[in-house]
Amino acid sequence: DEATKLPEGFECVGKSDAGAVVAIEDAKRKIFGLQYHPEVTHSERGKETLSHFLFTVAGVTAGWSMQNVLDEQLEIVRRKVGPDAHV
Repeated sequence: DEATKLPEGFECVGKSDAGAVVAIEDAKRKIFGLQYHPEVTHSERGKETLSHFLFTVAGVTAGWSMQNVLDEQLEIVRRKVGPDAHV
């Protein structure tokens, strides 16, 4: 996943040690882009970054569980398949 051509109006403002584009900006429109993978284990403070973005910036709540996700998906399948059919 590497940028090879930037959108009109953008310029590269940061590259990785390997030379890949990792930061871009369109200063006139005040639009900025950053390639960063906080989910990988070698990203320093990645978990903290994700947590801050989700809970502080985006205002998401942590009120879900894997069981909730499973139950929701099973209900979707049941509605599509119906009470008498099997998957």
